[in-house]
Amino acid sequence: MKKDYLKINPNGTYESLESGQLRIKGKWIFIEKDSTLTLTQKISKELPSKIKSKILKLTSEHFVVEGIDAGGGKLKIYSKRKK
Repeated sequence: MKKDYLKINPNGTYESLESGQLRIKGKWIFIEKDSTLTLTQKISKELPSKIKSKILKLTSEHFVVEGIDAGGGKLKIYSKRKK
């Protein structure tokens, strides 16, 4: 099982681990009006430099987003807070 993760920091930065080995760091911006989260990165040319997602659910315990993955397919991510 892959140990991928997405860590969103309150200072507008994020870190993720892709495919269990590629560590990505970048910036994020949230547009409250339409509940969109945009992640930007300049580390890997294999991944999109900008990913825009719609937040479907955000609570202190759960985070659900929907968007387009690196291959152009529809993506829905269900995350639970790590304790």
